[in-house]
Amino acid sequence: MHRGETEPQIVRLEDILDGFNESRSVLKDAALSFSGNMAALGHVFAPDEILKNSFANFAFENFEAASYKSLIAIADVGGFGSATPLLTQSLNEELAMAAWVDDNNAALTRRYLERRAAGDTANH
Repeated sequence: MHRGETEPQIVRLEDILDGFNESRSVLKDAALSFSGNMAALGHVFAPDEILKNSFANFAFENFEAASYKSLIAIADVGGFGSATPLLTQSLNEELAMAAWVDDNNAALTRRYLERRAAGDTANH
């Protein structure tokens, strides 16, 4: 479900940037995508991959939320109030996802432990 929220978030950011006659940084986008993929790949061979990926996801959702909070502050200080509702919508989506990951961490960990105790794997 959250993956489906990502595309509209990108569109919102592009709309804001278009309003300032700016374009997004392709290099920055590629670097963030690469670093996220490398973090996930780093966990592939770990027996607790599912847990580590969940921790990384929680961190990344909070990173995105902090980014939106900063953008909202920039919009406020710069007098760009028209951007605030779009940024706030994305912020709320990121906070909701971070909360979901946090709320489900204990259950995920318990399920992982059950599978390990049964001799099953919980990774790729």
